Amino acid sequence: MGAEFDVFISYRRQDRGWVENTLLPKLRAWGVVYAIDFVHFSQTASFEQEMNRFIGASKLTIVVLTANWTESPFTLFEADASGGRVIVVRLDGAPLPSLPRGSSVIDLTRITVDREWAAL
Repeated sequence: MGAEFDVFISYRRQDRGWVENTLLPKLRAWGVVYAIDFVHFSQTASFEQEMNRFIGASKLTIVVLTANWTESPFTLFEADASGGRVIVVRLDGAPLPSLPRGSSVIDLTRITVDREWAAL
């Protein structure tokens, strides 16, 4: 049985504007089926349960890496739970955390942003 979603998106609430206005339109334009908390999570289940459910139902996890992301206790759990199926999209100078083997990094802090997006 295949995954229900192409990607699960891990981000911090402070970065939601960038996710909604930049990342999601690109994913939709590319035909990527994504899962994200504010669209898919049930209000009656715990955040942790829903996070695990959607990570498991997705082929990959996209981590929107910012200094905000590194401050949450859930974010590293999300990356670890993805079991190496992680694409990190780095938006600022936040240091790269220890990620599961097989993770990829797209660094949008570089000058060659278009080439980085193409790698996604």
